[in-house]
Amino acid sequence: MKIRTNLFSIFLMTAFAFGVMSIQSCGDDDVEGCTDPQSTNYNADATIDDGSCAYERDAFIGEYLSVFACPMTLAFVSNDSLIIKIDPSLDEANKTEVILNIPISGVDVSLRGTVANGTLTISDELKDVVIPNVPFIGTIMGDVIGEGSATMSNNNNTLNGNVMVTVKTPLTDIVDNCTIVGQRQ
Repeated sequence: MKIRTNLFSIFLMTAFAFGVMSIQSCGDDDVEGCTDPQSTNYNADATIDDGSCAYERDAFIGEYLSVFACPMTLAFVSNDSLIIKIDPSLDEANKTEVILNIPISGVDVSLRGTVANGTLTISDELKDVVIPNVPFIGTIMGDVIGEGSATMSNNNNTLNGNVMVTVKTPLTDIVDNCTIVGQRQ
């Protein structure tokens, strides 16, 4: 009987010790970090998201004092001190999409783009955009199509890109290959 009591006592003490150890180590297994696999700093070992996630698009987000130059048919929209703004997508789940806001002739043209492998790729169409101050014509309405790309340089402070801009009007299509060079503000 004494052996059973001793074994039972040993069993209870062992169970108690394991219980205490598991309670004490419960919080030690938590690792803080970025838990989003889409981020550039994803931590596969993280169990608690600490809000530190960074995305490739973040390098582009901001305001840029820019030279926007269209050398041919859209030369009238060229501007050597234009503030171009790049915002995150309105879709919070989409961590690659951005909105490129270019104020052209007093009209905010907001083109969607995606960021991957260090390049912002622009491909969007805006319907029924009113474009004022067109030389010899006045105000026109048309669909604006923007296609192109941009990259960052100079420690992510300089935006460099080309955008093929097409304005489709009932009379004709206006097409120009515009360049953007902007300094982060």
